[in-house]
Amino acid sequence: MLRVIQRTRGLTYCRYKHSKSGNKQVDDTPKKIPCLVKEEDMVNDWIGPSDPVSNLRPIKFHVSKEDSPLAKSYRSQRQETQDWNQEFWSEHNTEFYEVYRLYIHPKLE
Repeated sequence: MLRVIQRTRGLTYCRYKHSKSGNKQVDDTPKKIPCLVKEEDMVNDWIGPSDPVSNLRPIKFHVSKEDSPLAKSYRSQRQETQDWNQEFWSEHNTEFYEVYRLYIHPKLE
């Protein structure tokens, strides 16, 4: 089974194209996943499934119209921290698995 993982603004999704023979192939046409709740109707933070590379779960922060400047600053800093962690752990885990693969495969052969 061929699987393509794509990162889009902190969210991860997979795209498959099913052939008549039952094999899954990559579908390069972008798909929009319908959302049942509008962003302005959110009352809590949303937490998504873990990213396959960084193993972090993306968070969509709730934005309230009544937020104080301090709350807005706090939310902004949380988002910046989440973005930094996502980038750091994606790079770290990618490098780790590459070095791990280069070290382990020769030992197993």
